[in-house]
Amino acid sequence: MGGLVVKSASLNIEENMKSHHTTMFGRDELTVRRGSPFTVDIVFNKEVDLKDNVNLSTQLKNANRDKILQTQEIKISAPTSESEEAWSANILPGGSTDKKTVTIHTPSNAIIGCYTLILKVGGNTFEIGNFSLLFNPWATDDDVYMADESDLKAYHELNVTAIFKGSAKSARAYTWDLGQWEEGILPICFKLLDSTKQFAKDPTKDVLQRNNPIYVTRCLSSIINSNDDKGVLEGNWSGQYEKGTSPSSWNGSVAILKQWYENKSPVKYGQCWVFAGVLCTVFRCLGIPARVVTNFASAHDTHGNINIEIIYDVDGNIINREYSNSDSVWNYHCWTEAWLSRNLDLGKEYSGWQILDATPQEKSDGLYCLGPASQTAVKEGRVEEPYDTQFVYSEVNADRAYFQKDKQGTLRRLTPDTKSIGKLTCTTGIDGKTFEDITFQYKYEEGTTKEREVHGRAREKATTTDSFLAMSADVASSAPYSGEASVSCEIRESGDSQVGLDARASVTLTNVTDTSKDVKVIFNVNSTDYTRRLSSKIWTTSQEITLGPKAEQSIPVKVTYQQYKKALTSDNILNITVLCEVKNESTVLTENNVILENPPLDIKVAEQAIVGKTFPVEVSFFNPLGEPIKDCVVTVEGSGLSKKPIVKSVPTIAPAQKAMIQFELTPHNIGKHELSVNLTCDRFKDVKGIQAIDVLEAS
Repeated sequence: MGGLVVKSASLNIEENMKSHHTTMFGRDELTVRRGSPFTVDIVFNKEVDLKDNVNLSTQLKNANRDKILQTQEIKISAPTSESEEAWSANILPGGSTDKKTVTIHTPSNAIIGCYTLILKVGGNTFEIGNFSLLFNPWATDDDVYMADESDLKAYHELNVTAIFKGSAKSARAYTWDLGQWEEGILPICFKLLDSTKQFAKDPTKDVLQRNNPIYVTRCLSSIINSNDDKGVLEGNWSGQYEKGTSPSSWNGSVAILKQWYENKSPVKYGQCWVFAGVLCTVFRCLGIPARVVTNFASAHDTHGNINIEIIYDVDGNIINREYSNSDSVWNYHCWTEAWLSRNLDLGKEYSGWQILDATPQEKSDGLYCLGPASQTAVKEGRVEEPYDTQFVYSEVNADRAYFQKDKQGTLRRLTPDTKSIGKLTCTTGIDGKTFEDITFQYKYEEGTTKEREVHGRAREKATTTDSFLAMSADVASSAPYSGEASVSCEIRESGDSQVGLDARASVTLTNVTDTSKDVKVIFNVNSTDYTRRLSSKIWTTSQEITLGPKAEQSIPVKVTYQQYKKALTSDNILNITVLCEVKNESTVLTENNVILENPPLDIKVAEQAIVGKTFPVEVSFFNPLGEPIKDCVVTVEGSGLSKKPIVKSVPTIAPAQKAMIQFELTPHNIGKHELSVNLTCDRFKDVKGIQAIDVLEAS
């Protein structure tokens, strides 16, 4: 009758992907998760049993599938011999004599990547097909296992998230389209792994470690930025974006990842929330639960002493940049958290949310990457634990020391501050939209005995850098702080804060003593970006007042639209710094940001969205200014709604007039989606709008 021959085979894509929670990828290629079995149907030319020389093998390939990185032999055995520690396969009983269903078991620590399944029959081979293997947050033995189903939906399945910006007093949600299930994103994620420095240095060693999500996430935090290689994003905080896209213009990750993949070069430009959003997309796509976190008043401790030295001139201008490797405090900073086990390297108590940061700030092991740092280790001040825990601890809980440099170059210590760093740390709730305060997951309540105890331990274990020695010489020679301040100062925002209107605030001074105080008050107003980089000086003034015993006095501050309109960055931030020089006593410094809102975008969808059917969308924008706005460009995009961004130029909009812009969308995925709209022009930078759209299946 002749030898055993394979006539045909099927990867059972629809059934397997349904059981592996991967149907959102589409059904062009099988995508499965490690630690869970999948089946293959094979039709032979005659009856087959285990005595026949039939074996399976897998070829792990690079992202382009043109190079074999590893071969794994899989012997087909009896159903009772399933192995949880290694690849295995068995033929299910029943079925016709010539058609067999083979169940393939992958271990929960299998290497993720692009595979080809090969069947060997005697001396012949038959290629059954390609499949992708991902991490499995549903598998209890996987190091990314997440037990709570609602958390899984929120931090793995949802393809849209809110990212919070603004200030601790007014955290504002901005929608970021993650798009991890969009066509082409998974191959791009595998290409990212093949583009790292680690893979280039030693492909075999790198691939063998792709079973470990700690290793994989650390590699990815490096390749998302381009500082060490041709990574995804080039960071730019200069305010000059003519050679690329302004970071605040991006609405999501898909356009960025596809542009990198197609052009084979870094995308211009990114800032922290862009790096965090893209990294979150890649993690979720590969099967790792992830979320974006925002830390308000986020410190960058370049010296490693867990103390942030901020130096001002006599007018209240920050002059830290006169010192190389100077400390800084950003209004906010975004990073990514991934849900990982740390059982193997740190212990079970350090498992859970891990901090990873793709924003290039400092090198770690020779590369611009950060993490994974255990959230628990950060809270407990275990700054010596891997990876980069000390840097994250400083971001959320460093102390701040203020200095003033006089005209003779002498430094004088001002009122210290132990409570303002990490003022608020937040992320999204399980709906992917609402605000969730997680500050106390990162640290104990400021000023408590426990918080100071942990802080002391962190200071003891901290490792200082070489730059600390140069900075500390000036700090050590500074005039000592003269004691508790007799006058307190607070800046309060007042009135509507909208671009086009005058910005208003009040400065309240309080004499906390029983004697009168003569105070010189210096006001300094600047336009800054969210990193507190000075963009433009707007005005400086001063006045002298006398505060009676226990007296309080409020001084109004007004910044007119004409004063700030040409100075604003895309972050719309006015920084007000106030120095209160008490005669013959200490100087008190305080500052606050007034963040101006853009006018709203109005989005209208007049009819029900049906998959595959084109429908209209109308975007309108009212110009509230007393002058025309020019050079307007509107961009719309959304996962499941449009396969690429749609961009339209808008004619000049006259004062007090409304522009109406028409778009047509053809959705390609059913379900609930978010349409993101961005408008930018000469007077308003990156006005955002969002519209929920429910796409139904065609009847």
